[in-house]
Amino acid sequence: MPPVCATALKLFNQQFSDNPSRLQHNAVRVFVMGARRWVVLADWPPPFEEQLWYLGPGGTLSRSLSVGTMPDRYRYDPANPTPGIGGPSLNMGNAGPKDQRKREDRADVLTYTSEALTDDLTVIGPLNVELHVRSTLQHTDFFVRLCDVSPRGRSKNLSDGIVRLRPDVVTKAADGSMSLRIGM
Repeated sequence: MPPVCATALKLFNQQFSDNPSRLQHNAVRVFVMGARRWVVLADWPPPFEEQLWYLGPGGTLSRSLSVGTMPDRYRYDPANPTPGIGGPSLNMGNAGPKDQRKREDRADVLTYTSEALTDDLTVIGPLNVELHVRSTLQHTDFFVRLCDVSPRGRSKNLSDGIVRLRPDVVTKAADGSMSLRIGM
C-alpha cells in the first residue's frame, strides 16, 4: 500500500474511533521538498517570519519596491485560453509539480523572476499575493503561481491561487484600478 494511503487510513481510523486516546496530537505534517523530509507541526499555520517580495520592471522579482514604473500589460484571447499545467487537480495525470516553461513563454502570461537565491529558502505557511490591476473586462480571472526555477531553467510550480472577478465582488478605484489579495 502506498505510504500516502496508509497515512490516510490511519487518520480516518483515529478520527472515527470511539477511543479518543487514539487521536493524533500533532495533526499537521508537511513535506519539505528541498530537504526531502517530513516535518510534524503542532499547529497551522506555523509561526513564520513574513517576507515581502515585489514585482518589478522587466519581469523582475525582488525584496525592494520599485517606484514610478509603468504597468505591465498583456492581452488575453478567450479563443486561446491559457492551459492548466500542474497544481491541484482532480486529473492525477496533470496534478502536482510540473514544468511551467511552455506556459511562461506565452504572450498572455506575465512572469517575474528573482535573482538566483544564494541561501536555502523554506516556504511553509500562508502565501498571499497582492496585485494592483486594471481590466477592460468586468468578468475576468487572475491567476498567480510561485515556482522554483532550477539552475538548468526548469520552472516547477510550488503553490498557486486564482480569483474570479465579477462586478458585484470587487470595487474599482476612481482610476479604474483594483487591489486584489489572492491566497495561495
